Amino acid sequence: MSFGLALGLNPLTQVPTQSTGAGGAGSAPTYHFDVELKIPDLGSFNVHAGFLESLNPVGLGLLGHLDFLDRMKAMFDRKALVFHLEIPDQPQPSSVSWLTQP
Repeated sequence: MSFGLALGLNPLTQVPTQSTGAGGAGSAPTYHFDVELKIPDLGSFNVHAGFLESLNPVGLGLLGHLDFLDRMKAMFDRKALVFHLEIPDQPQPSSVSWLTQP
């Protein structure tokens, strides 16, 4: 949740839900917030993101189907450490790929 705090989000304003399997912590309290996500070359999106302590070491929030993957086509290649996002039916540029760090 420290990443969410750095973004100015206050967990005391939320009732947490339980997430399973995120960050290897088993079941963990997750605080959800509506935030604006900016993706280079794709634009800005209002999404519902979750934040939890087990994701602190990687400094990110948790995105799921609601408001994010339900609007995107996503491909994850874990072996190559690459993921690809595409917005269906959008004028160019319509996709972007990233190489992740091991």
